[in-house]
Amino acid sequence: MTNRVPVEITSFDKVNKKGQIWIKSDLLQENVNNVFIHYNNSTTADITKESDSSTYGTYNVWSNGFVLVTHMEESSGLLFDSSHGDLVVDYGSPLYNQTSASTSLGGAVGVNIPQTSLDYFNLNTNLSRFNMTDEISLQTWLKISSTEGHALVIKKQGAYHHHGAYSMMMDKKKTKTRVQSLMSYDEDIADSNINSGEWTLVTTTYSNANNEFRFYKNNLSNGITYTSAVPSSNSGTIEIGGTNERTDHYFSGYLDEVRISNKVRDLNWIKNDYDSMKNNNLWFFYLEYQE
Repeated sequence: MTNRVPVEITSFDKVNKKGQIWIKSDLLQENVNNVFIHYNNSTTADITKESDSSTYGTYNVWSNGFVLVTHMEESSGLLFDSSHGDLVVDYGSPLYNQTSASTSLGGAVGVNIPQTSLDYFNLNTNLSRFNMTDEISLQTWLKISSTEGHALVIKKQGAYHHHGAYSMMMDKKKTKTRVQSLMSYDEDIADSNINSGEWTLVTTTYSNANNEFRFYKNNLSNGITYTSAVPSSNSGTIEIGGTNERTDHYFSGYLDEVRISNKVRDLNWIKNDYDSMKNNNLWFFYLEYQE
């Protein structure tokens, strides 16, 4: 049986038969043994790209609860949100195309954010999808250059506190997550022992129904705590690597594959994220190219 699936192509080299390609498919089916890529060898272009909004285009790869996905593969300028097509604006001078710095991450590229008050990213358009109050998942690969102080990694601005309606932070070597209502906030810290100079997949989730935070480091659960706070719904912007509300809460280091979801991702989902991105040969080993 052959089923066509949604595809996002961030890079493709037909001569060397390699690239970065994301698909949405149930590869856990017992009858799925191979993934085939078909391309037209007579054209000058490497591969024909579907319209992002089409049935088999980029946005539908990330339709399962994702509200923001940025691969951070750009060489300069804006970051592209693969889930909805918005552009995330850079402020200051983030350093793009950091291939040599992230070779341990399956050949990922990543963005280096120096520790200054000017270097961060901001999304301030089409914000209604980020008004999440029931389920939230925040995830990114990070490589810390400095482990001192508070460092905002992902944040939705809120009305009450500069840490936002919900956020992921680093507190020295530990992961902190926070949600806030209009007049109060609650947070908790996972003793995650994230060391500088090491690529680490960090995931935090929030469930209103279960009144809990969960923390994950790489492919392992890293703690669970309970909270009575509920994130406020507002029109605040999304910020990555810092905030325009403080001059002392800026992330210093590398970020890659920043993702925000309106679902609580479980451990099996996170394990799959970790395994497939840590070693892309796990998946690319099974690809067969058909001309």
